[in-house]
Amino acid sequence: MTVKILDCTIRDGGHLNGWNFSDELVRSAYYSACKSGVDYFEVGYRFKSPKEGFGKFAKCSDEYLSKLFDVKDDCKLTVMIDAGKSDTNEFVDRNKDLTPIRAVRVASYPYEIETALRQCEELKNKGYEVFLNLMVISEYKDNEYEILKNWNNKDILEALSFADSFGSFIPDDIVKYVGKLKSIGYSKIGFHSHNNLQLAFANALKAIECGAYIVDASAFGMGRGSGNLPIEILTGYLEKTGVNKYNPVAYIDLIDRFFLEENKKTPWGYRIQSLIGGLKNIHPYYVDGLYKKHLYTINEVWNAAELVKNNCPISFNEKEMNNILSDRFVNYDDISIINKIPITPAKDAFCQGKPDFVNLYQDRNFLIIANGQSVSDYKDEILKFIKDKNCVTIGTNFLNNLYTPDFHCFVNRKRFLKYVNSVSPTSTLLLPSFMGREFVVQNTNNIAMFFDVRLTDNSLYNLFSDYRHNYLGVNVAISAIYCAIQMGAKEIFVAGMDGFGKNAQHIDYFYKEADTEEDKKLLIRAYETLSEDLKRVNTYLEKSSIPFSIITPTSHSMYYKNQIGVNNVVKI
Repeated sequence: MTVKILDCTIRDGGHLNGWNFSDELVRSAYYSACKSGVDYFEVGYRFKSPKEGFGKFAKCSDEYLSKLFDVKDDCKLTVMIDAGKSDTNEFVDRNKDLTPIRAVRVASYPYEIETALRQCEELKNKGYEVFLNLMVISEYKDNEYEILKNWNNKDILEALSFADSFGSFIPDDIVKYVGKLKSIGYSKIGFHSHNNLQLAFANALKAIECGAYIVDASAFGMGRGSGNLPIEILTGYLEKTGVNKYNPVAYIDLIDRFFLEENKKTPWGYRIQSLIGGLKNIHPYYVDGLYKKHLYTINEVWNAAELVKNNCPISFNEKEMNNILSDRFVNYDDISIINKIPITPAKDAFCQGKPDFVNLYQDRNFLIIANGQSVSDYKDEILKFIKDKNCVTIGTNFLNNLYTPDFHCFVNRKRFLKYVNSVSPTSTLLLPSFMGREFVVQNTNNIAMFFDVRLTDNSLYNLFSDYRHNYLGVNVAISAIYCAIQMGAKEIFVAGMDGFGKNAQHIDYFYKEADTEEDKKLLIRAYETLSEDLKRVNTYLEKSSIPFSIITPTSHSMYYKNQIGVNNVVKI
């Protein structure tokens, strides 16, 4: 028996663009499937109530599809529904004059299996070919398999398909799951692969070797993350091995006309996030969510992914992910790092207690050099200011050799790894103790001094408790200010704390910083937290009779003081 092929390009690829494909592209994709000998063409979802912004192929109305296609019998038009999220009442009784849809695939997570079986029965009674798709089959337990085994209507299925939903399978896994499904009474098995580990093709070939009835694939491998099995490779391989029913030429032409450009607009393909998701067998959006925070090193993403795997729902749930990450409470002997720190401390994290730099520079002026555009624009003025005021200087993150500060502060492991080699060898590092000593020694020869930190939700909480820094949010410039206070500062100045550009669209850096928050709401929240921490710092300094000012143009205008002959006009 020749394996059948289902083209899932539009349905699965729609996860990238909200199913907003042009009619021309979808029509061309369907006719390419027809010319290439493909058996089923999955044109999209039939969501009951598509979200705002979703395109026409999230609903796939009969009226719309009838106008779009001249449907061929040899390439059956197919849609997918999600069990529990779709309603079979959305389907009319199967009649070629009423609907062009020939087949429906019902996708089910383990906890939805009973609903999925009922919906398969309802759709079969309406006259459709029906497929059951087991999503995340690696998470199915004995109870779900028992339900599938005891179902009396197995014969209504065109095939029972299983999905390597998170791209974690190797060929041995295919053998295992095909065997498992056959052992509970299903003879026609289908397979849907993802390419996280670059094994989609190998896994599909193993499924065919094991007697798979149908295999999914998509044009140019279009799909979330690393994408799917490229249908042009599958059809080309089958043709080369003597299955003359298939040929890849129409798909290669389709890719050239449409999908090279689609890949530029909404990229998919091999990337680190998908690799980690595949190796950890978790939903790709979880790893994307960790990456978008721009807080974590690869080691931290790896460990956080394991945490998510063990504690979060199978399907992506951002709220649960954030809850799991924020609920981390780590104790190392007498070290207590409260739950708001979004970083797991190093294994050799420690409690510093009194920092070695306390009262190191009593009654000296301090300048904190942050990373706004102004530290580049006004470099000469700032260097003159440092000399005139005889300032002790504390740099932060990346300074690109513009300055050689006495100290250099980091509070984020990812930026430490990225920029520590650019720090002058004469600068002493100021680092939070949760980073641990081993991590620091492995990555720099600079002398390091450590301080303890704690995050609090209480804006009235003291800045210090037993020498520990108490913040509302982790910010490197704020940390540097705290260090300057503990060193014995007489007056504290800040350069480069520029803040936001117009309408909070971005934070201004003098260099191109890739690891910045992309979500505007979160960006505004971070700005508000920084502003509140500045207010706390200023209140503390006023009570301590330590003057404080920002000397370069800044959106934090209440702290600006013209000390270098520059008006407070933030460049947009």
